[in-house]
Amino acid sequence: MRTQPLTQAFPYLPLDAIFLDARWARTVQNVSALVAYSVGVDGHRHLLAILVGVSESVNSWLELLRQLMEFGLMGVRLVIADGHAGLPAAARQALPQEKPQCPSPATCSPRSLVAELVKIAKELVREGSDLRKLIAGAARE
Repeated sequence: MRTQPLTQAFPYLPLDAIFLDARWARTVQNVSALVAYSVGVDGHRHLLAILVGVSESVNSWLELLRQLMEFGLMGVRLVIADGHAGLPAAARQALPQEKPQCPSPATCSPRSLVAELVKIAKELVREGSDLRKLIAGAARE
């Protein structure tokens, strides 16, 4: 977790979970790493927190958000996440004064945003290729 306070607002709060295999007392167990990252008002990316737990339950997300609030998290207007269990309830409970929105997972998950950006990039490359052919054809004439 953090050791330094947060000194600026983070209006957009992407949250995600990653499941990992971890060794605990000579056994391997599946654990979740809850990740909070954002772009601050300074325009730079910040890794806000990583919390390892046994699940992505309301209590796990609530613990992550409460710890961030203790370190000064403020100005949250939009929580961006895919279909994580318990996250919308935890956000409403931990950030009541901020009134964050948890949009539909289908429209605003971190992974779907990246997928859309990849599609746009591929389309731009394709259009650039067509434009190069057009310019090359005009130069020959």
